[in-house]
Amino acid sequence: MKRVLFFLTFSLTLISCQKSHWDNPTVDQFVTMIKKGNYDSPYLPNFQPNDIERLLHFANDFQKIKSFPINSISSYMPIEFRLGECLLWTVESVRLNYDKTSEFNKFPSLVPQLIIPSGMINQEIATLDDLNRAYNLYSAWWTNNKSQDFENFRNINPLKDAVLMWR
Repeated sequence: MKRVLFFLTFSLTLISCQKSHWDNPTVDQFVTMIKKGNYDSPYLPNFQPNDIERLLHFANDFQKIKSFPINSISSYMPIEFRLGECLLWTVESVRLNYDKTSEFNKFPSLVPQLIIPSGMINQEIATLDDLNRAYNLYSAWWTNNKSQDFENFRNINPLKDAVLMWR
């Protein structure tokens, strides 16, 4: 009886220690986990160009979220994370790095934060109006090019003329 009780306790302990995230979530699963605050991977999922449209579907929601993966070499942590801004950063990751094999190399910049470059040490953080403008630029970039081969337009920077850049 003691053996059965020990085995049952041990089994329950192992089950409760399993990770709560999927190794390769869909965009919908990823967004749900981010909103609930239970996406526990330090890396972005391995999204592909065909996931961009679904990422953009959710990217115009700028609600605050608890956390989001950032580049591990960054010494900077944003004061807040906004869902849409983080999803636009994820689109940027797909645009620049979807074909990289290392999870570490998939980050498009240090953190998912848009800034207004000024040449100063303390860069101005993008406002909600700026984030909406960035969303519109990424959406237009995708809508205008999605019928082409992705390799033909992935090097077109949606923020090229926006006076916005990723930190």
